[in-house]
Amino acid sequence: MKFKDYYTLKSNTKKAKLKYAISLADRLINYPDKSSIKTDLSQIWKLSGLSENEFNVLFIKTKGVDILKYCRDKDTDCKC
Repeated sequence: MKFKDYYTLKSNTKKAKLKYAISLADRLINYPDKSSIKTDLSQIWKLSGLSENEFNVLFIKTKGVDILKYCRDKDTDCKC
């Protein structure tokens, strides 16, 4: 496998993992019980398969804000 192919594969894998984490975040944000949403959102990186740093960097790069700000922007009544 060429280096370029390997890099593309790694990049696509990270994008897929981030997309999965964003879909989980959207489901949590829309879930009626918001009692533990802040904790759940702050640990969503563990389910994504990315490191915490990778997740935070990619999330901000993709959405322009961190995950808690993203939550507040999508649901103004949320206490995250």
